[in-house]
Amino acid sequence: PRDAVAYNDRGWTWSRKNDPDRAIADFDKAISLDPNYASAYYNRGLTWSDQGEFDRAISDYDQAIVIEPGNAWIYDDRGWAWASKSEFIRAISDYNI
Repeated sequence: PRDAVAYNDRGWTWSRKNDPDRAIADFDKAISLDPNYASAYYNRGLTWSDQGEFDRAISDYDQAIVIEPGNAWIYDDRGWAWASKSEFIRAISDYNI
């Protein structure tokens, strides 16, 4: 692939095929090609969450929110990551957005 969208899409496919290493590598490449591509941060965050890496997931969700603050899905998944860390006040805050 030569563009961020293609790497993001392939990363999503790897993630759904339970190959997080390849997924993360493709999301990393998508972000390097387009640092303002919120979907790549979001999808990498989902992949980190699937692996139980909630701090990494939250960091990616934070970056996605900076780029795309109106996307409710990002807040929802960040809330889930906070709840998974027993940070319930932060989770509720995200769910109330």
